[in-house]
Amino acid sequence: MRTLQIILFIIITLQLHGSKKELNSEYEQFITVNIFSSRDQRFIETIKSELSDRIVSFQYAIGRFPDIELVINVAPDTKTYESWWKTNHVIFENSIGFADLNTNQIYIKNPRSLRSREDFYSLLMHEYIHLFIYYYFHDAPLWFHEGMAHYFSSSFNFDNLHYIRTNAFKTGFLLLRYQYQYPDNAQSISPYYFQSFLIFRNIINTTDTSLQNIFLLSEEIPEFNSSFSTVLGMSPEAYIIKFYNEMTSIRTGYRKSYKYVYPLIFIIIFVLIYFAAKWNRKHNARLEEIDDLFQNLMFLCENCSSNSKFLNANFDNRDNFEEQYKIRLEELSDTINEIKQVYDKLKEYNINKEQLSKVYRDSLDYAEKLLEEGNA
Repeated sequence: MRTLQIILFIIITLQLHGSKKELNSEYEQFITVNIFSSRDQRFIETIKSELSDRIVSFQYAIGRFPDIELVINVAPDTKTYESWWKTNHVIFENSIGFADLNTNQIYIKNPRSLRSREDFYSLLMHEYIHLFIYYYFHDAPLWFHEGMAHYFSSSFNFDNLHYIRTNAFKTGFLLLRYQYQYPDNAQSISPYYFQSFLIFRNIINTTDTSLQNIFLLSEEIPEFNSSFSTVLGMSPEAYIIKFYNEMTSIRTGYRKSYKYVYPLIFIIIFVLIYFAAKWNRKHNARLEEIDDLFQNLMFLCENCSSNSKFLNANFDNRDNFEEQYKIRLEELSDTINEIKQVYDKLKEYNINKEQLSKVYRDSLDYAEKLLEEGNA
């Protein structure tokens, strides 16, 4: 039984893949690309193929497959594009693409002037989504247009969601004031996009089929507000208010948490400073002790060297210096024992000889040699 289920799943998957591939190639016939420079001719087929793939994938996500005859105008240079957006009364001087909803035309900067290939196709999809929405709802509010276009064209990276939330409300709540037009203040444009994106994402997260149902109802209820209210149980205005209340609650929660976070940060910093100072004192004491041990070792090595020279020089004549010879011999033995004690302490510190000064290194080598000869 399970084998049969797997076989059926594979067959259905292959059928869907095949039908999607057919739609991809079929949709290319609805795309016209106007190129105004001979060196850009190579873009035509690539644009049609790549964009049709993305459009069909998007249509599958929504569950609607309109045959929108799309015309894409690729500017040969920046000057030409500027004349287009001025003629069409686009309000943004830094605009890189826009759609004419009445003629199904997209005007876009030349791909060579954009940062990457992905930016180019993301922008085309963004503008296509505006046409898609307009195809079903002529009265959809601007925030719905921008929210859906940004969401499905991947204009915003979901990894930057914290940045978007942080910066979305810096200029206040904008969606109720600007439902069918962009904010007058240029500084409010990006926050308007962010808020549109967040509320649309909220709609997507409400139920798995809420967005699909809104567009499905368009055949029976072509008015956006009515379709929206039927699916989500409240008017777009009420949904915006509900969304803002939720955002306010979250932001208030963040602010309340900051009251506890800041003192905690100060306590952590104080504790770190305390332990850092304690470690520093301990480290300095260790360095001082190592230095004292080396100074002592140098003194003992010099003493040992002096006694060794005397004993070696007077070895044949030791009977004449019996008492002094005996004293020097005892001193040498005691000195070697002290050197061994100092040497053993220095070994506990795991000192890297390569990091020592030459004087300290010579003393250590002399002590090691002396102790090896004594053991032998």
